[in-house]
Amino acid sequence: MKNIIKEFRNFLVVTTLSILLPIGMLMAQSNYTLQLDSINATGEQGDFLLAPIKLTNTTNQGFYIKIQRIERTIPETWSSCFCYPVCLAPFVDSMEWWVDANETITIAPNFNTDPVEAGSGYVVVKISELGQSPADTITCTGSTLGATSVPEWVGETMKLFPNPANSNFLIRFDQIFSGTIEVIDQRGAIMVATYTFNSSFFEQEISQLPSGYYLIRCISIHNKVNLLRLVKE
Repeated sequence: MKNIIKEFRNFLVVTTLSILLPIGMLMAQSNYTLQLDSINATGEQGDFLLAPIKLTNTTNQGFYIKIQRIERTIPETWSSCFCYPVCLAPFVDSMEWWVDANETITIAPNFNTDPVEAGSGYVVVKISELGQSPADTITCTGSTLGATSVPEWVGETMKLFPNPANSNFLIRFDQIFSGTIEVIDQRGAIMVATYTFNSSFFEQEISQLPSGYYLIRCISIHNKVNLLRLVKE
């Protein structure tokens, strides 16, 4: 009888926690919570779409979490990777990260979309405290199907080299170029922005940037946009 009463009390505690948990938040483990209100990303063709998952360590001790991508369904011309704190290679499906006591981190599955064709895709990830179970299973989506315009893509009017690059890259323009050249990481953050005037060649130093995939966006003084992709070694 004592065991039955004990099990009933445990049931009440677990049930009460489930009822009180806010909408948009999961908690497979008692040591962390997940905020999922931004996991359905939308944008225009050519955008880096982020579907961030916020994880909060609710304890006074740090621990490792394990992130595993168990499914990826995206258009052939898209790629997808994890970003935290830098973007990893698209083929990396599993990783482990340390979370300090009471720290909140953002894990950002990323969709690198096609610059012309609209589409949609999704990835399914599992998150758990390392060595513990059960895990939270989360589906993150990305879509450009609702875009109303197609970004101008005229990358053939310029050449980027070397690619991959290590310490610097160069752009050779087929026509004289004046405008701003931006280096954008896969979180969509502008890492470098430089203005150049009446240039046929442009050189940018990038040794300080983490390895990964970047978008080079060239915006002319006439607001024409040229997009190039760069791999930083």
